[in-house]
Amino acid sequence: MKKLLLGALLLLSTLIFSQSKSEIIGWNKATWGMTEDELSKSFPEAVKLDEEVTYSDGIFVSIIIPIYKVGSETFKISFQMKPNRTLTNVLMELNETTFDSTFDSINNLLIEKYGESNNNQKSEYGKEIIWVYPKTKITLERIVMKNIKLDKILIQYSQREGNESTKF
Repeated sequence: MKKLLLGALLLLSTLIFSQSKSEIIGWNKATWGMTEDELSKSFPEAVKLDEEVTYSDGIFVSIIIPIYKVGSETFKISFQMKPNRTLTNVLMELNETTFDSTFDSINNLLIEKYGESNNNQKSEYGKEIIWVYPKTKITLERIVMKNIKLDKILIQYSQREGNESTKF
């Protein structure tokens, strides 16, 4: 009886500890709140832009990785900073021609890494798949606008604020 109980306890602890995907706090070696200097040290291949790209909400990009391989795909990585100059988002933009099979392949890689997504949405302009964790939201998006010949795949890792809901 003790051996059976011990075996069940061992199995239960293995199941609990194998679920290491319960928290994501950034992307790769980048964690939320890092400064530009910390990002440059963590990613020697990163390039500092001559001019920052600023968005309407005060978020800006000053550091990118122009070529980053994920599987057989090549992405451009943009580190998006808050006005206080700390990391809040990482945007991965596919540098190559987009196909449904490319989107599906990237989605499968993300499922392998993070498990099944929390939310899948389709619209007239594409698809969006979302993984939500307490401190991070990961969005895989394909944007298709045939009238302007736009077909993009983006992966965004976003810092979640404490008051955001985990439900969609």
